[in-house]
Amino acid sequence: MIVPLDDYIGHQTSASFAYPAASDPSWMERFWYFGYNVPAGDVGFMIGLGYHPSKNVLEAFALVTAGGVQHNFRGSRQINRTPLQTVLGPLEFSIVEAGKVHRLTMQENKSGIQFDLIFTGTTEPNEEDHHFRRSQGRIIEDSTRFAQNGQFSGWLESGGRRYDHSIGDWRAHRDHSWGIRRYLRTDENYPPITANAPMLYNWFLAELDGESIHTFVLEKSPGVYSVFSGDITGPLGDMKYKRIKLAGIEHDYEWADDPIGQQFLGGTMTLLLEGGGRRVLQIKVLEARVFHKGGGYGGLNGVFHGDDLGELHIAHDQWNLRDAGHRKVMKNLSEYALEVREGSKVGYGVIECVVGKGYPKYQIAQKFPTMF
Repeated sequence: MIVPLDDYIGHQTSASFAYPAASDPSWMERFWYFGYNVPAGDVGFMIGLGYHPSKNVLEAFALVTAGGVQHNFRGSRQINRTPLQTVLGPLEFSIVEAGKVHRLTMQENKSGIQFDLIFTGTTEPNEEDHHFRRSQGRIIEDSTRFAQNGQFSGWLESGGRRYDHSIGDWRAHRDHSWGIRRYLRTDENYPPITANAPMLYNWFLAELDGESIHTFVLEKSPGVYSVFSGDITGPLGDMKYKRIKLAGIEHDYEWADDPIGQQFLGGTMTLLLEGGGRRVLQIKVLEARVFHKGGGYGGLNGVFHGDDLGELHIAHDQWNLRDAGHRKVMKNLSEYALEVREGSKVGYGVIECVVGKGYPKYQIAQKFPTMF
């Protein structure tokens, strides 16, 4: 089948763009964005898109947290003859200038979420080490991911309130990944459920004084990694800045004695530089916290990323972040907006951090299953 995209250059197989190069159903590609206001950090949003060519599905979501309530929009559509159109119902993603400027728009819809946002990159991207893993001889991970800091401008509406975004007032972080990804199932009402090993999961991205600091950690015990990738890059377009590789991190984190779920409070992260040297970051959690489950991560109500729900499917809901029943559905995986300090330097960032039962530190957080 020939589709309009076949008129363009860029084919990397002998097939039409209508057909994926790999038939593995775990192959996917994702855009992900996170934004929040500074210095208050009391409004946060997460927007993303997932492309599943082997399943003929594109899914996307937009999540907004303010005033202790998270509003969720999520949906999916069949790809069919529009394999590279990054549009799902009222939600659209546009690359205005590759590597620097993206536009995210959402038209009026029943979720109450609308926006017209411009992401402007401010730092060079951080490319993670290539992800490759086998399990019982089968490839379960073969993917690439990079991350970038920036700022948002434009406007957003949610819960009946409008928030205007000016450059400098709203920080932004994004990543882009593609390849075979291990899928985690955490919807307890629809087993099987992915087992969580004793570990610390820590994904961190921050901009501090023009530098971009990034770490991705799966740690069995302090300093013993299943996966570690980390580096520091410079301002966007600064070709004189020499990328700094990290050898590891040390951490001394604080956790709330939260009766309804894991809650990260911040603490100290020490960056261990390749070739020697240490840099100590002080991390303070801001109010904005957005839970991935609203976007369907790990499955929600029996629907999993990549499921074919027809030509167009849209759902929306809202959660009280202080309600124990809602928090049980939301699990623990979330984005925390951060203030980050190194000596007198002040910046902002984002972290995902959860602890698996049996990890040697942070026992207070292990009262609850990790359940991404």
